[in-house]
Amino acid sequence: MAEYEKVVKRTYVIDHTPIKMDYLVVGTQLPFDVYTKDKSVYKLTYKKGHKYNHIDRGTLKSKGISEVYVDYEVMDEVNKYKKKTADENPATLSPEKKFEKYTADKENSYYAGRKLLIPGERINFSLHVIRNMEMHDLLAADASNPAEIKIEHIDYDQTIGDIVIKKSDIKHYHNFINTLVKSERHLPGEKILIKNWATIENLKIMMDFLLNSPSNKEVMMRVKAVMSSFVNMVAENLDRIPDLLTKGLNNYFFNVHSVNVAIMATGLALKIGMKPKDAQNLALGALLHDIGISIVPSTIINKLGNLSDNEFQVYKNHVVEGERILQADKSLPDGVAIAAAQHHEKLSKRGYPFKLSADKIKLYGRVTAICDCYDAVTTKKPFRESMSSFEAMALLTKEVDNYDSALIKIFINMMSAINKGPA
Repeated sequence: MAEYEKVVKRTYVIDHTPIKMDYLVVGTQLPFDVYTKDKSVYKLTYKKGHKYNHIDRGTLKSKGISEVYVDYEVMDEVNKYKKKTADENPATLSPEKKFEKYTADKENSYYAGRKLLIPGERINFSLHVIRNMEMHDLLAADASNPAEIKIEHIDYDQTIGDIVIKKSDIKHYHNFINTLVKSERHLPGEKILIKNWATIENLKIMMDFLLNSPSNKEVMMRVKAVMSSFVNMVAENLDRIPDLLTKGLNNYFFNVHSVNVAIMATGLALKIGMKPKDAQNLALGALLHDIGISIVPSTIINKLGNLSDNEFQVYKNHVVEGERILQADKSLPDGVAIAAAQHHEKLSKRGYPFKLSADKIKLYGRVTAICDCYDAVTTKKPFRESMSSFEAMALLTKEVDNYDSALIKIFINMMSAINKGPA
């Protein structure tokens, strides 16, 4: 009888008061029960203490729900919650504050993507998604409470944006990748895919550290140690280079850009018949081409709109700084610093920072410049929409005064390759 009265009270006696669904802020813990209405029946949808996430919000919107319901008796809690979260809700922030929060969130995040987040696998780190310059929780997990990845967590239609983890969770993510590689639960074809993406992902992790701490000799040694296996992996997939790239990003991450450029530069080097050792040196130079970016303030890197002349001068200094860092490391092979020093130079002498003439721009610089340009224009930035692959290649064909036309032709053939199977 007591249990019956409890159900009756929950379903019929509560004075259900409507509030706007938008009052619920993704990423917050709800301090009250939330109900939804199905015809004339009110259903308890989220219990007090539930952490409201991006998927919850998407589910409500997909059902056309614009209002949820709470008990009238907890309206004081609702109002306190609304007041507390007002400063956290992107919808209430000014454009300047919203962008400031987005920049901070992005700088503390690591792009994880979807390739190795396989449904059915369990993780001990949380997933988030950055979309429309806002960060939302996607899947909560930690060492004490691991969670299973489900298809809705990585389905692009439901998570339009970039899946990220907190940088504090990179160690857990790295361990997850290595465990995935050793797993025997996948088919041979899947294991090849996992191994390739693990190679790429581990390099992205190292570059994330190195771009923030370019003088870290231990990480630099680890990067150099894996370049031979990296070049071999690219060589094994030489007819599928586009499949190795991290594509379709809505946000710009320098470590992802660096690895993309290295993949394309390695492929192009092998396509033109460069010897494996030379291709390995070029791959390392292309990977490290933006290592000087750490000196550029985030306010300039993430600025909305065009840079002023002074700001652009500061930005251009990342090239000089990159060359200085690489030349100072005597353990690096000859020519590695050239990729960093010349990746913004143009044959027309309209490049920077030295406005070199064509005869002064070396092969490493010519290759890296083409790959850098392609990846930069095909990645979305806050101040600029991205180009499609076709648009980017069309742009390059018009840039024969600036880039090596023979290399552009080979590059376009490489990037136009038809997918021939797993990469």
